[in-house]
Amino acid sequence: MKLSVVILHYQAEAFLHLNLKSVIRAVENLDAEIIVADNYSSGFDLDKWKKNYPQVRFIKFDKNIGFAAGNNRAVQMAQGKFIALVNPDVVVPENLFEALSDFHSSQKNAGIVGVRLIDGSGNFLPESKRQIPGLISGFSRATGLDKILKFKPFNAYYDGRLKEYESGKTDILVGALMFFRKDDFFQVGGFDERYFMYGEDIDLSYSFLQHGFSNYYAGHLKAIHFKGESTPNTPFYRHHFIQATKLFYEKFYPGRARFVGPMIDWAFKLRPKRKKQNPPIDFSNQPVYLITSEKDSTNGLKKHLPSIKTVESPDVIPKGSRIIFDTNYLSFKDQINRMIAQRGKKHTYRFWLPEKKLLIGSDDAQSKGEVVWLE
Repeated sequence: MKLSVVILHYQAEAFLHLNLKSVIRAVENLDAEIIVADNYSSGFDLDKWKKNYPQVRFIKFDKNIGFAAGNNRAVQMAQGKFIALVNPDVVVPENLFEALSDFHSSQKNAGIVGVRLIDGSGNFLPESKRQIPGLISGFSRATGLDKILKFKPFNAYYDGRLKEYESGKTDILVGALMFFRKDDFFQVGGFDERYFMYGEDIDLSYSFLQHGFSNYYAGHLKAIHFKGESTPNTPFYRHHFIQATKLFYEKFYPGRARFVGPMIDWAFKLRPKRKKQNPPIDFSNQPVYLITSEKDSTNGLKKHLPSIKTVESPDVIPKGSRIIFDTNYLSFKDQINRMIAQRGKKHTYRFWLPEKKLLIGSDDAQSKGEVVWLE
């Protein structure tokens, strides 16, 4: 088997429906399997999911073993030569995995390949490509100075050597979507399971580099990554962020490790308070358009959105509208391309799954996603 798509799921069932709809389309003509490993989510009905998605292999762990251990176990069970790790809050275009395989095979000594990720409004997510974390860039990231001081080394956390649409070598790739060979993954040791949360993707990316591989950012390929919340400034988060950072330096830069904990802790104390999450957008005054060719598609949406109108193209939609994609009408590739093409028009987006009576999406990278089940 050529490809295994591995999705580690935890408490994101609504987004998993959208994710699987896109992934199933993307592997339709490939020698591939889809594995969903549930990390002991509450209320996750394994039999129901198997019945609804018979083409998917479902696994349920008997406890939450974390991101690193969960992915390691799922990859061990995979049969594919290549592995695509995909978060359940990611939407992929139909051509992605075939294009990733071609790109990976065309690069010299490729380790991990990542893609250009956008948020739920079509805006680029800079964490798609990052540099090896340094003490100054880590401090500046923890304090928020990286958003103010636009010069090196303070803003070197993200990789500015490549532009958004460029493709080439980078250091660190985000765990939301990673593509690599299964044998290479285990050659470098897989994910380090000592990480409780945060930092696993940085550690894995750097481990590939340490073993002589090159990591690549494929800016010509893209996917949506819905992000639930901005990073909270809480004691729980600070503790695990500091522990992950210390572990990375103890492992790779032991001479600096003793400075990391106090420095990052101080950085968090200097960090400005997080802005309140953006409130849900009021539908009452916002024009709402469903992009579809099926006029009857609005039947399930009218009660929730009585002013909804149907169109077949977003080009005729006025600025600042709510755009709803009928996922049975447009390909996911077209939906993603249209979101990117409409940047600057202040649209917000939702995805309509008629078969699930599910309306889902996110307005930006700092807000929780919205999930509406319609009966």
